[in-house]
Amino acid sequence: MDKFANQPRKKPQFELKIFFGQIQHVILICMPVTQDLQLNSPETVILTSIKNCLIERHNDLDMHYYCNVDGYTEIVDIAATVPFQSIRQGP
Repeated sequence: MDKFANQPRKKPQFELKIFFGQIQHVILICMPVTQDLQLNSPETVILTSIKNCLIERHNDLDMHYYCNVDGYTEIVDIAATVPFQSIRQGP
């Protein structure tokens, strides 16, 4: 996550941050070869719509508790989620 996301002129500085949410939709986009986008081979992009969970508290075992998923919705590249990377890269 960019520490300075709200300051567009500032150079991005990324830091690891853990989010909790519920997947609402999975979006598959098949991109054909196109010079306009400089794609020399077909590309598949997988996005997901995630509804953010508002964390109420967590215990000493780092277990997080929430009561609803009334947070904001975000569209995310599924490759940026940890479980997907674990499956993709193997053990």
